[in-house]
Amino acid sequence: MEDIYFGIVNPSKILRFIYTIYNLKFVQVIARIRLYLNRYFFKKGRINHPLPVYRNPELKHYRFNHNNDKLTLFNKPLIFESIDWININYPKLWIYHLHYFDYLEGCNKETGLKIISNWIEKNPLDRSDAWEPYPISLRVVNWIKFF
Repeated sequence: MEDIYFGIVNPSKILRFIYTIYNLKFVQVIARIRLYLNRYFFKKGRINHPLPVYRNPELKHYRFNHNNDKLTLFNKPLIFESIDWININYPKLWIYHLHYFDYLEGCNKETGLKIISNWIEKNPLDRSDAWEPYPISLRVVNWIKFF
């Protein structure tokens, strides 16, 4: 009830409102009024129900072949013994996904540990894509899930 002050709106809120309008252009004030009218009187632009989200859990950006330790990431095959972790010939998104380690979900322990130790050996602490904040955060989560 702090908005009500002796039966009227709190004076500090009125002053803030006037100061806000003072700094707006006339076109912006008219647009705000139209938005308010559309929203509260005509119910335009308002969604009253949540939109459905369609996800296919079977659809993944990688395929892992357990027989020959082969990974297909965005339709480009990789063999784990010869992974080039810092390959500038691939797009950045592809390299990011390589460093996320999402594919550990389908690995057995032995293969997963080989991949992780290979990554640790071949990725010293430097300024490569592997050490950017987003790949690090996803890699940590995926490594924790794996162990």
